[in-house]
Amino acid sequence: MGQNISTKSIVYLYDGSIYIGQIIKEDAFEVTLRTASIDTITISKVFVKKTVAGKNIIHKEKGKFHKIDGNYFTAELTVNAYADNHYAQTSIAFGKRMTAKLQVGIGVGLTNASAIVKGGSWEDHDFFQVFGVGKYYLNKNKSRLFTDLKAGWGFSLVDDWARNTQSGGLYLNPGIGFEFANRKKMKWSIKLSQSIQNVRARKDIGGFDDSILLTYNHWYNRTALSVGINF
Repeated sequence: MGQNISTKSIVYLYDGSIYIGQIIKEDAFEVTLRTASIDTITISKVFVKKTVAGKNIIHKEKGKFHKIDGNYFTAELTVNAYADNHYAQTSIAFGKRMTAKLQVGIGVGLTNASAIVKGGSWEDHDFFQVFGVGKYYLNKNKSRLFTDLKAGWGFSLVDDWARNTQSGGLYLNPGIGFEFANRKKMKWSIKLSQSIQNVRARKDIGGFDDSILLTYNHWYNRTALSVGINF
């Protein structure tokens, strides 16, 4: 138990038992496993809840593991890490685990944010963000440290043409966090990041007879906290 040996598999039984070793034979009725102590055991499939292929994982204690191969899918909820300004994002990304440490992909996000802009006006902004993402894992621990970067473009979703025009801009989100090993394919993660988004706007304030034209080029630069689920 607690081995970081990616060539070994995990067999979970319905009674809660866990066996770690090399599967040397498997059919519809039985699975034969060579364990770390060089013992060979044969288990009826009637008692087997599931098996996890060892070549795709990093083993941790009590049957917990990290995935290190194949495609991935991630969903994240991100909110402001402090209370004086509003920033919230939901995002999804999918891609491929290139190596045991590196994964790359593409994603989209929806963001609602507010800020005091040029002239002291409090403004709300909504963005549809398209980005590329890369993640690099720094260790193989049960709580696996990683750093990642989202980079792309945020398209403004607010534009009534006549009185309020907005255009988005560059979107960047570098972060650092932990992904947690468990017995399931779904893994939880938590991350602290810096969300950077540009927005340019023109807004008519007041009535048609006494309107004031407000123009600004604003950069959001918010420290944010994310909770994610990863498959």
